[in-house]
Amino acid sequence: MRRPFAAMIGALALSALLPDCVDTSALDYVPPNVEAGSGSPPACIECLTGQTGPCSAEYQGCLEFPVCEAVMQCLIDRACVLLPVPADRVSCGLPCAQEHGLLSGSDPAINVLAAINICGLTNCTEECLSQ
Repeated sequence: MRRPFAAMIGALALSALLPDCVDTSALDYVPPNVEAGSGSPPACIECLTGQTGPCSAEYQGCLEFPVCEAVMQCLIDRACVLLPVPADRVSCGLPCAQEHGLLSGSDPAINVLAAINICGLTNCTEECLSQ
């Protein structure tokens, strides 16, 4: 009976010491220090977002929604726009949507981002997918 008691005292003492060894406090989020579009080639960015690019109309629609513009920039920075498989693009982009609060499938920004995605896969393959 003495050993279980000693083991319990030892476990309690150890658990009391562990919180001092591990800092589990929340950390403030600091966005990565990257220049805009650093994850994607300039030709791809121009094709998707440029005023003379084939996806200009779709991107201009995105600018009407601040969340859309922020998510699109994140997709470019993370190089999600370079992925050739649509499902991979979505998986890559989900953290961007969550990070910027785009959580509802009924948000109009979703349709605009989908239109840019389709345009990019259709019209920017040479600039974005040949990397």
